[in-house]
Amino acid sequence: MVFADPQSGLRSGERVSAVVAAADLLTATGALDADPPDVVVRWGALPTSKPVWHWLEMHPRTLQVLVDPGAQRDPLRSASLVVRADVAPTAARIHTPGGPPEWADGWRARDAAAQAAIETALAAEAFPTEPAVARTVAAAAPADGFLFAGSSMPIRDLDAFAAPRPARSTVLANRGTNGIDGSISTALGIAATGRPTVALIGDVAALYDLGALATMRRLDLPLTLVIVHNDGGGIFELLSQADPERIDRELFERHIATPHGTDFVAVAQALGVVAHRTADADELARLVSGGAGPVVVEVRTERSELAAVHTRLREAVAVSPAG
Repeated sequence: MVFADPQSGLRSGERVSAVVAAADLLTATGALDADPPDVVVRWGALPTSKPVWHWLEMHPRTLQVLVDPGAQRDPLRSASLVVRADVAPTAARIHTPGGPPEWADGWRARDAAAQAAIETALAAEAFPTEPAVARTVAAAAPADGFLFAGSSMPIRDLDAFAAPRPARSTVLANRGTNGIDGSISTALGIAATGRPTVALIGDVAALYDLGALATMRRLDLPLTLVIVHNDGGGIFELLSQADPERIDRELFERHIATPHGTDFVAVAQALGVVAHRTADADELARLVSGGAGPVVVEVRTERSELAAVHTRLREAVAVSPAG
């Protein structure tokens, strides 16, 4: 079975049936400990999923083979063997014998159960939540187009919550830098290929690159820019910095979350870019699937609810047959 990072290209298309898309949530439930592999072959850089790479770090006795052209791509020092080679041609030449059919079938069943649990749990939440926005955008992105995921929460939400899909799409992200600078500019560069491009980024990333909206209007490229607006650094709500026993909430808001109150629809329209604000899943899917552009879509979420939503989704997977 394949635990495929969103950027791998394996979460969509004809080979999607061999992929465990909910690897992040399943590993967090302990499923990988309960039913571990004998050998792990890792292609390229560390995956986005923290539970997955944490498992790799904590299980160095499992035979781990890393195939990557880089000389310093094993920061966890967990690989038993490092093969420095180009990933794509090496993968095409290597045949990895599969395990017992029932082992693979078990993981397919876990992934299917996890996807069903995610769908049910999200339906119980008032839209929009950030996981629901990521799942909706991933499902609606035009086939044979590009989906650019911003750093911080967007790429993590796609990794954890986006469902596999048979329609082919290419996911790109600036994971090497882990920065939010130039996110809109990056998406414009991708859209310059002429293929329909959807960018899912956070509000702070959008704020850092507002000047690119003027370029967006001037170049008239097929880019749909979805800005998830929770008025600040949402990722910090999931980290220890948000612990009320460690920091006063007022100080957290002022110095860590840094709310800004920007109206991205107004800014985009002032620069001549068509812009919409939506809180409806069907409308968001329609705007994303159109493949037109340039257009900005702002979706406002409640940052203070982010941690609770993530907890409920992970618990839903944990108590499902997947867990």
